Amino acid sequence: MSVTSEPVRTRRAARSWLAVGLALAVVGTVGAAPVTAAPLSASDTPPSAAQPSGARPSAAIEAEATQVVLDGASRSGCSSCSGGGKVGSIDPSSTVSVPGVLAPEAGSYDVTLHYLSGDDTRALTVTPDGGDTVAVPVASTGGWDRVGTVVVSLPLRSGENRLIISAPAGSLGPDLDRVVVAGTTAKDYALADPAAADPVPVDPTPAAPGGRHVTLRGGDVTVDYSLSSGTADARWGRHQAVTGFYSGVRLVDDFVTTKQYDGACRLTGTRTVICAKPGLPTLRQVFVFDGDRSFSVRLDVTGTDGPVTTSMMVPVMTDRPGSVDLGHDGDNRMVLVPFDNDHWVRYETPAIQDVTPAQRSFEVTSFIDDVSRRGLVVGSLDRDTWKSGVVADGNADGGLDRLQAAAGLTDWSYDYGDGLNKYQFNRELKPHGDVSGTTVSSPRMFVGYYADWREGMETFGRAAAQVAQSRTWSDGTPFGFNSWGGLGARGATPPSWTRSPSSSPRRRPPSGTRGPPTARTWAWTRTGTRCSRPSTRSRTRTRPGRSSSSTSRTSRPAARSRPSTSSRSPTSGRRGSTSASAAPTSATRARTRRTARWRSR
Repeated sequence: MSVTSEPVRTRRAARSWLAVGLALAVVGTVGAAPVTAAPLSASDTPPSAAQPSGARPSAAIEAEATQVVLDGASRSGCSSCSGGGKVGSIDPSSTVSVPGVLAPEAGSYDVTLHYLSGDDTRALTVTPDGGDTVAVPVASTGGWDRVGTVVVSLPLRSGENRLIISAPAGSLGPDLDRVVVAGTTAKDYALADPAAADPVPVDPTPAAPGGRHVTLRGGDVTVDYSLSSGTADARWGRHQAVTGFYSGVRLVDDFVTTKQYDGACRLTGTRTVICAKPGLPTLRQVFVFDGDRSFSVRLDVTGTDGPVTTSMMVPVMTDRPGSVDLGHDGDNRMVLVPFDNDHWVRYETPAIQDVTPAQRSFEVTSFIDDVSRRGLVVGSLDRDTWKSGVVADGNADGGLDRLQAAAGLTDWSYDYGDGLNKYQFNRELKPHGDVSGTTVSSPRMFVGYYADWREGMETFGRAAAQVAQSRTWSDGTPFGFNSWGGLGARGATPPSWTRSPSSSPRRRPPSGTRGPPTARTWAWTRTGTRCSRPSTRSRTRTRPGRSSSSTSRTSRPAARSRPSTSSRSPTSGRRGSTSASAAPTSATRARTRRTARWRSR
């Protein structure tokens, strides 16, 4: 079998997975001579049909494209790959499902697999729709940063086809760059949000001055609501942190807000404001004061002559210049919470003056002063119906000219940028769905201002857990494994756990013992022997191939380390006043011997 190695590319990776994954270019086939491997099934491969005549376009689909469905495999960046990314962790238990291969007629087609491999032991399997699984051995491409190709002939049906790529039993697969199918075209999955850079609308209606005001209070929080303008100010003690916030809902092509009711808002009971006007739906804002430093707002919308349908509700939004005051004497930042915690995604904390509506924090965020620790925490407490996010627009004075906590905001069409998350891909392939009903309610949006933003995030977490009715666990201690590749993918088995000194019975609770969960975070070799042990002092995980020094401060929104009043002995690892020149104890020497034995394995 001949394998063609493509020249190593040095071009810069694409700006985002949206740009990479959705651009399905039609390119010419370049690669080695076709090699057809024997099918894995007992039945013979259907006889090859003649290749369709005429012009021969090629469908080129990037393995890391967003429409490619991964089960067990994972995406990562690759500077030498065609689209700036690749798919790895391909083994017999994982699959890479490549959809949208459009064949003009039934027949046999050459499929070129572009891959990377550093050894000759790798192999792939390819299964077309309705066809047999074909094993494809692959040779080394000369390194994991060099791309090569191998060609296999597969039967395709007329119309749309899907290719399932995996690895044979007992083998591991190479990394996959892209798939090129000669004589076919690729289905266009380019679905983009034209408003991706500014996803939440604003209402330019000016706030009516004067008029009747009502005051809502709870703990240290005071909300001064102007019934004439449909806007409110929030104050914590004497500090007015949020000015002129209001609520809105998207109804088809209209964006209806509480500012549009010309004074037709009224307070009902002690904590509910209702805005009703002929020709407009009824909007209801329900305020709840649960703690000393926070409140929440839920927006309800009721149609005038039947059910309403909406895909976005914004219970808390403000767009006045300087409407959010975080103070002017610190290092003000926004914590960008990722959509999920997969694929080495990072928390980011850009400076407030660099924050734009094109950036999103999902479900919750905190606007923080990283010097004083003050912070405004905003997030969604309910997640059964809506997915939510927060967008903002910062200013040079350290405050916000805009803040919008919106239900119906996902990472669809979101540009992850060229920073720490430049290798991320869009988890959502379509916009948020519609929610319909006689009355539609938004999630409750939590707003709290704290002397220490970390305390605020903890308070938000407890409130969200209470809403979700989290359950307690009183049985045996759960045991879990969490690693870069997964325990099963690395071949570890329960007997191999006992070969690790840190998993001995004296280091973890016995089965049936009550207590907090126990977890492992080490990597394993194929035989189950531990090959690396991250420092117990660092919980920051780095992408393979990157040094830990590449993790910048913006990737960790946790607090800065502060000088400790107690010292830590470099030999014993315990707090105390032991000087560096102190003689090691017998326990220290024993630990040193154990460490030496562990490192020698």
